[in-house]
Amino acid sequence: MAYAAGDFRFVVRGSLNSGEIWANTWAVFNIDNATERQAVAAALHQFYDDINGPLSNDWQALTCQSKDLFTNVTVDETWAGIVGGTATDMMPGQIAVRLSLFSLIGQNGGPFLCGFVNTDTENNGQLTSSTQSLIRDAASDLGDAIVAAGCSWGLDRPTGPEIVTVQRFRVGRRFDVIRKRANDVGESYLTVEGPWT
Repeated sequence: MAYAAGDFRFVVRGSLNSGEIWANTWAVFNIDNATERQAVAAALHQFYDDINGPLSNDWQALTCQSKDLFTNVTVDETWAGIVGGTATDMMPGQIAVRLSLFSLIGQNGGPFLCGFVNTDTENNGQLTSSTQSLIRDAASDLGDAIVAAGCSWGLDRPTGPEIVTVQRFRVGRRFDVIRKRANDVGESYLTVEGPWT
């Protein structure tokens, strides 16, 4: 299938003190007008604002751009820069937590969230359960806000031009080295069931 009218990709970009630039890609569909598109951008802004407490003050979420996947029109969304909320030692920039999104028929994906500080790890090197819960709650609120805007939270499949509904998501406590799993430490997930449509 091809992208349809109302299919959008949102890219939130930011930076770390190391000079690294990060980007998170989100998919939303059933967007009928500019008001709904702007409401989704506002919901994404709220998500990053909600999670900035355990992130280093060297972490920043700077911009959000939307792209209509049906018409290829891009828009720089209204976005006030967000800066992380703590000044303690930052973890290496390549270390991140994955927000894993799943569709009903097994596709998965989702953004890596980076910029955490050492005080947000347990003695075993995993994310604290309180920060894990904070991310879970912020992501659940994001999905609810997308639906409240009249849209559907989606997953943009890398294998073809089609967005599928996010059926559930999960947040783990084991850090990823982006593009590679760090090790085989056991994982403990918090899972939230949708769908968000």
